[in-house]
Amino acid sequence: MKKTLLSMLAVVAILFALSCNSSPKLMTESEMDKRIEQLTAMELDSLDAVLDEKCQRKLPRMVAAKRDSIIAASQEN
Repeated sequence: MKKTLLSMLAVVAILFALSCNSSPKLMTESEMDKRIEQLTAMELDSLDAVLDEKCQRKLPRMVAAKRDSIIAASQEN
């Protein structure tokens, strides 16, 4: 997933650099790497928040299902 995200960010950075007609100077490799790191950090922060919220919503259902499974298994014995 990180590779996909980094690839997408690299493509966006390259397209952004190519679309800037006002300045013919393209980003250097180190500038592009730095920008990709910045964008990745921002994306990961927002992704962490989304995944944490999703986990918090799913956790009670998962716990209840496991509890029910344990109770059912103990009643069979």
